[in-house]
Amino acid sequence: MKILIVTHLAYPRVGGVSTYMRGLMDELTRLGHEVSFIAHSTDLNAIYHSSGMRIDKHSIARRVEPVVNKFFDRYFPEASQWMRWRETARLVFETALREFPLLAYDVIHAQDPLAARALERCAIRRIPVVVTYHNVKAIEWRVSDPSKHPMELDYIRREELLSARRADAAIFPCTWVRNGFDTVPPSLTPSYVIPYGLFNPAINATPKAPLEMPIIACPARLVPIKGHIYLLEALALVNRRGYPFRCWFIGDGILWQSLREHTHAYGLEAAVEFLGARDDVQQLLSRADLVVLPTLHDTFPFAVIEAQWAGKPVVASRVGGIPEMITSGVNGFLVDPRNAAQLAETLCQLLDSPRQRLRLGTQGQERAAQRWALPKMVCDTIGVYQEAMQKQQNRDNPAELPDIELLGPIMRRWVGVRRPQDAEGTLTGELVSHGDLSGRAITAHLTDASGILVQSRAVDSHGVFVFDHIPPGTYGLIVTEGSEGWSGSDLVEIHAATFERYRMAWPPISGR
Repeated sequence: MKILIVTHLAYPRVGGVSTYMRGLMDELTRLGHEVSFIAHSTDLNAIYHSSGMRIDKHSIARRVEPVVNKFFDRYFPEASQWMRWRETARLVFETALREFPLLAYDVIHAQDPLAARALERCAIRRIPVVVTYHNVKAIEWRVSDPSKHPMELDYIRREELLSARRADAAIFPCTWVRNGFDTVPPSLTPSYVIPYGLFNPAINATPKAPLEMPIIACPARLVPIKGHIYLLEALALVNRRGYPFRCWFIGDGILWQSLREHTHAYGLEAAVEFLGARDDVQQLLSRADLVVLPTLHDTFPFAVIEAQWAGKPVVASRVGGIPEMITSGVNGFLVDPRNAAQLAETLCQLLDSPRQRLRLGTQGQERAAQRWALPKMVCDTIGVYQEAMQKQQNRDNPAELPDIELLGPIMRRWVGVRRPQDAEGTLTGELVSHGDLSGRAITAHLTDASGILVQSRAVDSHGVFVFDHIPPGTYGLIVTEGSEGWSGSDLVEIHAATFERYRMAWPPISGR
């Protein structure tokens, strides 16, 4: 088969979707299938095909954004600024997709609702669109950003459900995600629960010295929803009780600087080590004694699968699909999210008992061998492709700008409903550099709390960049240079309509 994998996210990058895509494409290729992909480039400035074809998204945005704003100004002025950003982003992606040879494939496999909806609107006749839903965004948002207006939650939920209703098949990594789409009947869109899988890494751990401190590993992006702040609070409690340990934070993200400051405030500098983004996570886990995931929301994290393959006990939050992976007291422990005291007590229990760590880790490894094998995941996915190809595709969606089919029900509910308007202002940033920045292709990107890209701006020769029409809230700031990818990042709290100048050291701290 000729298979096209499509995501609106950047690829490659650190995160579960990227891990899933890489494993899926590698195994499909090994089995003799021809696989391509379309994704955001790692510098976030283009949509590109694995063949090398690259579409500059900013030139498309300059054409699409005025059309979107004109529509909202005239027909739906109640819509928030974020909804304008999101609609523009999806239509830019859709316009770019139309430039690629989509008709050259037997099946197209989308990896997120935005990509799925864009593909469905491209009206690709005779070619099935399969979608894997790695999360339930509407639920994630309620956790990561409780200040989101119900109108915006309506929008993201409508986008998710509409993309599923129009897909030829939907794949979910766990039952918890499938239940989040329970308004999409199987008679309309066949759905399949196919857990993630990895190759058995078969890594031999480096023997530890008998008196070496126990190592706690936390493999997770440094973003608010992963709950690192509660882990630091728990580690401070463990430290006060006199337990020796080292804790590795494996990952990078916008909380890098903030978490280091909290580590210092808790007096944990000697115990907590920030390793940054690594390509040897499995080797690091094999050297750890236990793995912890204090996440506030998650779906079916690869971190748990990797830890179980490595034979390590996992302590994780009782959220999302994690209870489908861990049975408390059998192959790890589940704790309540945001409960640092409970997390600390569980860590102390495992630090006290090497024998229990070994028993739980062995049970986890047996479960990984039975359930989390990559060849099984890919074999089941190929079965979905083949079934979808047997269906009669009759996709003829009108491609209005904006997407009236998506927006219609939201407009009927919210048009004329007064909504407190957020004060909008300007965020001016400056890269503080000892070198000359002229002639260098540096771009600043602003993302919302869930990682959705909302604006991109070029950095001028003085290191200055400006974001305008920004409502108050919590944003991620990502700065990239050339095709180097995510070179620096931070968290920005915006509270007022006019903002002070934000400053970031450039280049960023080495080792990140």
